[in-house]
Amino acid sequence: MRSLEEMEALRHVLSRQSFVLAARELKTSPASITRRIASLEERLGVKLVNRNTRRVNATEAGKRYLALAQRVIDDVSREELLISRMGQETDGHLKVLVSKSFGNLHMGSAVGEFMLRYPGIEASVIVSDATLSSLDPIDGGFDLAIRLGEPKASGLFARSLGEARWIVCASPSYLTLAGTPLLPGDLNAHRCIRHEMYMPKSWDFSRGAEKASVQIKGQVSTNSVIIARDLAMAGQGVALIPTYCLKDELASGSLQQVLPEWRLPSQTIRALYPHSRLQARKVKVFVDFMQKRFRTSL
Repeated sequence: MRSLEEMEALRHVLSRQSFVLAARELKTSPASITRRIASLEERLGVKLVNRNTRRVNATEAGKRYLALAQRVIDDVSREELLISRMGQETDGHLKVLVSKSFGNLHMGSAVGEFMLRYPGIEASVIVSDATLSSLDPIDGGFDLAIRLGEPKASGLFARSLGEARWIVCASPSYLTLAGTPLLPGDLNAHRCIRHEMYMPKSWDFSRGAEKASVQIKGQVSTNSVIIARDLAMAGQGVALIPTYCLKDELASGSLQQVLPEWRLPSQTIRALYPHSRLQARKVKVFVDFMQKRFRTSL
């Protein structure tokens, strides 16, 4: 930074042949310009400027350094302009980390629509349930992550994209054999398929002001909502599953909702990314697009 300031000072002094005019253009004092030139000459060990009461001239070394300074200043200005445009233009490479089940079910079609709208952006979509420490741009190189539930990582800006609503469901064959629960407490007599990450020990229901918490029992547990769904379809019990992976199954009748009058806590779907007032436009348009899409499609 100091070298650039010194280069600018030398360029303005020699172009104007005046320390006073150079100081005026650079919005500083003549004394500051004098110090910059003196510092540059001392560091290089050579005199760059001849100065008397009437005029300012470049020495041979000064002419050569002026040509170098001009190239450097022009290069820096050009690169700064290009880099500045990177934050304003809708292009570049976008790397997104997404929860496995949600990503496998929804991100393919969502990203496909996004790419049609923004063809200048290249995208890498990585599905993983790893901790968000890997979101660190230095470590993982991710621009943002899409996660369900409360964010655990600090220092990240969180923006809501929609809600994941969880329901209890089972196959018609299972309900025919075991009976249909009418109240949350009836689940004590049923095989429950437990999700290891979402309410793994008890299911908490509400109906208006009424609350009910049920300690669940079952032979099978999983950390995958897709496996839980498939187990329920196979008649292995009653499962707690988010509606974002049940659209076709509920429509076809292969799974039936149980206890429809009772609600369970939903999970917020969030985009998480490093907070900055100078956010890259590619991140902003991606989050805006996903927010509009998921608030109407889940």
